Amino acid sequence: MPEIKTEFAKYTLLKQYTDTVPLEYYPVEKLQATTIDVQEADAEKIKKFQKERFKDIQLPLYVIIEPDGDDFREVARYPLSVIRDASDFANFLRKNATNQ
Repeated sequence: MPEIKTEFAKYTLLKQYTDTVPLEYYPVEKLQATTIDVQEADAEKIKKFQKERFKDIQLPLYVIIEPDGDDFREVARYPLSVIRDASDFANFLRKNATNQ
């Protein structure tokens, strides 16, 4: 999907893990103490944040946000969790890009 890749390049992407946070996202100095229980607990915090902040636990959830002071605001949300139409999704990204 080169069209989507081109549009994603206009954004800073954030991927959140809501089942198990992969070890590669932990600092090296904390790897020794990072157990599967820690990874799952961290993912549960992310899931809780998603549910509270976006009122949605759809996976994946595509939301465009932008800074708003010390917080952020939601600019747009793609209504589907599955990209069925690459052109439609690329248009969603194109329409909502603020850094063009």
